[in-house]
Amino acid sequence: MLVACGAGGDTPPADTAELYFALDSRPPPPDFGQQCTLGLPNSCASCSDVCPGVDNERTQRICEDKACNIACKAHYYDVDGDAQNGCEAEDDLPLHDTPEAARDLGDISAWDDGGGTTSAVIPSDERPHLEPPATRATGIADYYRFHITDDWGIVGPYVRVDAAAIKPEVALDVWVRFRCDSDGVEFVDTAQVSGLQSETIELDISCDGGDDGGEVLIKVEKQGTGHTADLYLIVYHG
Repeated sequence: MLVACGAGGDTPPADTAELYFALDSRPPPPDFGQQCTLGLPNSCASCSDVCPGVDNERTQRICEDKACNIACKAHYYDVDGDAQNGCEAEDDLPLHDTPEAARDLGDISAWDDGGGTTSAVIPSDERPHLEPPATRATGIADYYRFHITDDWGIVGPYVRVDAAAIKPEVALDVWVRFRCDSDGVEFVDTAQVSGLQSETIELDISCDGGDDGGEVLIKVEKQGTGHTADLYLIVYHG
């Protein structure tokens, strides 16, 4: 059998590929005769190295230093670490990730011990993200605010964070600040809530001027090594 051979032995040069395939029944060596650009998702470490995963509105396959990975778009996260289903979890939208963008929970009377309840998620992952922040191992913090009107009641800001649905390796840091309307004096307290648990912060405040009304600002931030997109709850009243 006539075989076209390259200078190095059995492997023919690329320009004899057609002749090689026509005259030899053996399978060609890997990547034989292919022309490709390495470092791309469909040719990462070699021409035949196709990165797993999906490319869609949530996820983009990437190749970095000849290693396959996925990157998350916008506010999506690969919480379960599975490249095949991509960045499956989404953060709360609109984001409430700064004091200025805090989710507004409205006005609460000092007489209202019922208050209200809200819920949110703080997803996180180990994947790169195409928009800043580029890494989100602790996700993005959440902020909330509500206003307490005095109404001649006893003002005592109450915030309970319930992490009963969150896995135990995840913890939430909670920061609560009350700022008096009358004099701008601030009162602050903090707590950490482990997964499967709940914690309560009650502030003892006293504003000058005879009016104890003011604004409550809450920050919730993820800690711990695990990742979750499960809901946490906030119960609050004045």
